[in-house]
Amino acid sequence: LPRVLRAAFLFFLTATGLGLADWALFESFAHRRRGRPIPVVVRDIGRWLMLMSACFLIIRHLFPTVNLNVLAVSSLVVGYVVANATQDTLGNLVAGLALNTERPFQIGDWVTIGGHTGRVVDMTWRATRLCTKNADYIVIPNSSISREPIANYSRPSPVHAQSFIIGASYETPPKQVREVLMKTLREVPAILTDPAPRVYLTGYGDFAIQYTVKYFVADYEPIQQIESDAMDLIWYAFRREGIGIPFPIRDVRLRTITPDEEARTEQARREEAARILRKTDLFQMLSEEDIGRLAEHLRP
Repeated sequence: LPRVLRAAFLFFLTATGLGLADWALFESFAHRRRGRPIPVVVRDIGRWLMLMSACFLIIRHLFPTVNLNVLAVSSLVVGYVVANATQDTLGNLVAGLALNTERPFQIGDWVTIGGHTGRVVDMTWRATRLCTKNADYIVIPNSSISREPIANYSRPSPVHAQSFIIGASYETPPKQVREVLMKTLREVPAILTDPAPRVYLTGYGDFAIQYTVKYFVADYEPIQQIESDAMDLIWYAFRREGIGIPFPIRDVRLRTITPDEEARTEQARREEAARILRKTDLFQMLSEEDIGRLAEHLRP
């Protein structure tokens, strides 16, 4: 009993020391040096491996007569049973290890995974959490992430390109439109000058000449606000320069049906219905009066 208590005390000290070391190394020191937290799955693997090693050493030192081979065989049997019972969990674990090894993204990166766009806020054994621009949290299992294409907007460079299409009047020369657009884009503070913005003429539409405006920003997060600012300034610039932004015009013509036309249409419908009835064998024995009366109640 004293050796069991001593072993439990040593294991408790070891676990406490590893917890303090984990906090000092990853939460304090590494966070200040790199600015990004270490994924939880990496920290847990290291801590568990060290705890298993400490447990092995404590048993070997305090209980030298214990046959560790039997313990190893028992562990294999238990591991086999647990592995079959938790296949999905183990699949997420292996996928999480692969993601941390390949590092397609890190905590703090803006990514699109499986149609969901957000900032990576946490990576655990089972899943990865994203925080969208609407402040919603999306939990995606690691096994699903390993099968999905990943778009990372923060790596290898946080510089991101964005584009939108705008239409201008056919009456304005394309060269003038390009000059106005380029000048306006330079007035948006968040749009980078290197790489410089670009304007392409991409089509002649039914109502307007279409231009594609492409620009670069230093961070993906405020991209919607930057696009809104650029479009605001373009509208005012077009108004100052007399450049119109055409829009579709629909010509709607209303036609009123007179009572005489409605009566002629109804008569034509009855005659067509009577013609069909006369051609049907079932109604051959009916008189013309009966067919006419029946045709009044038929609807196509």
